[in-house]
Amino acid sequence: MSKKLMRVLGMALAVIMALSIIPMASFAASPKVDSIASVNQTDDGKTVGVDATQSKVTEYVDNITEDGTHTVDVYATQASTFSLKLPKQVILDGAYAADKTYSGAYQISATGNIAGDEQLTVVNDASFALQQAGKEDITATVTQAKNTFRNTTDTVGATVVNGLNLDTPVTIDGTVSAQGITAGSWSGNFNIAVALTEIAP
Repeated sequence: MSKKLMRVLGMALAVIMALSIIPMASFAASPKVDSIASVNQTDDGKTVGVDATQSKVTEYVDNITEDGTHTVDVYATQASTFSLKLPKQVILDGAYAADKTYSGAYQISATGNIAGDEQLTVVNDASFALQQAGKEDITATVTQAKNTFRNTTDTVGATVVNGLNLDTPVTIDGTVSAQGITAGSWSGNFNIAVALTEIAP
């Protein structure tokens, strides 16, 4: 076996091993598509009578000639939607005091209509650098008690906000704080990663 082939096989094995240790608690949601209603016996199961998400089309059973009860399966899919209000800028209290924690609060609010096997996550960076020209960077921390919205009223964990709906915004509180700020104009930024993910069964 050639060295080149051995190298390719080794790289492939390394990729497979790396993928095998990735936690699978949640994964990207496959896009759901609104189903299209069945119409009648001329339904072609292509442009109408289609639930692409569940891979189902309108079907009929021919030549039933016996008495009895016959089961009819029904399917429907509605795509998930959500709307978030995220902070763009947060201002910390800058007035000097000895041993002070300089902080500023923010809120994230959400409305939505998401599937029962999905969750909307808003995960913040834990920390970032505040900078002022001519001075050492200061580490600021971001505290967000919750980071997940679910379309449920069940208790599903301390980091989850329940009852996401289309009408009334549900909010998450967050705080940015830092110690050791001195005179000057300081600035920095952090990220909030937004994702609609399916929940592993």
